[in-house]
Parts: sequence; structure tokens; C-alpha cells
Amino acid sequence: MALADDPYPPGALQLERDVYRIRVGNYRVIYKVFENEKLVLIGRVARRNEATYKGLRDLFR
Repeated sequence: MALADDPYPPGALQLERDVYRIRVGNYRVIYKVFENEKLVLIGRVARRNEATYKGLRDLFR
């Protein structure tokens, strides 16, 4: 799977404006899509636990 080719693959979940997550096995990839710049910025790759989604707003400051 290549997010550069398809930043909205099946199963992608929108968490906030332009911020998405995909599941890859037991891991979550949290990323932001910049449409105008044709850029996908990975903010976090982590195993799913209680801290996985904490601090989302600070990831892409």
C-alpha cells in the first residue's frame, strides 16, 4: 500500500480535518493530507493502545 498513490485507501478513517488513520495489522498510521501540495505527512505509526490517539493536534503543528 502506498499512501503517496492513494491517500484515501479503503478503511481510512478521518480523525480531524485532513487527518486520517489506517490500520496495518496491529499498528495505526496517522497522517495528514495536503491536497494542494500533493503531500502526505506521516505523524505517527504506533501499536493501538490508550495513547495512540492522544495529542493529535500537536502532531502536525
